Amino acid sequence: MKTTMKTTLLGLAACALILPAPVLAGGNLSDYTTSPRQPHGKIVGDITRVTQDIYPVRFTYINGQRVTGSRSVLWLKPGEYRIEAAVFASPLLRAIPGGSRTRPPGHRDPIEPLEVVIEEGYNYHIGALHVHDKESSRRQAWRLVLWKVEDGNGETRYPLKEDEEEEEEEGVSL
Repeated sequence: MKTTMKTTLLGLAACALILPAPVLAGGNLSDYTTSPRQPHGKIVGDITRVTQDIYPVRFTYINGQRVTGSRSVLWLKPGEYRIEAAVFASPLLRAIPGGSRTRPPGHRDPIEPLEVVIEEGYNYHIGALHVHDKESSRRQAWRLVLWKVEDGNGETRYPLKEDEEEEEEEGVSL
């Protein structure tokens, strides 16, 4: 009996040394992602053309869990999420002063995370908004934005436009 308990404790101690902390704590990307056949909302970082200074992104972290590979589409279980992403190096960036032509390979500009509530049956289009420096014509910073939401019935909302309209009414501009 004592030998079995010692063996079990030694096995657990070995697992604690081998397994990374997020696995032991239950924090894993698979806790948030799901199959397209299960109830889900979808986040999309692809953009086929630049719209209102919004550029494509690749998702890097979901609720602090690393997204492996270059993922621009994820199916998430309904819930609240903190999404982190990087601007996808693409030919679209060449229009930006100091864009991808002058940056070393693998360079990523920092982007503030986006907090979003994912609901079942919706597609959430997320992109990197390039914020203009008001002092010059150069653009200096990125902001992660939810710029389009589609539901399963063909209805589309543009939250970024709605926010801009509200700010204009209040006398505030981006």
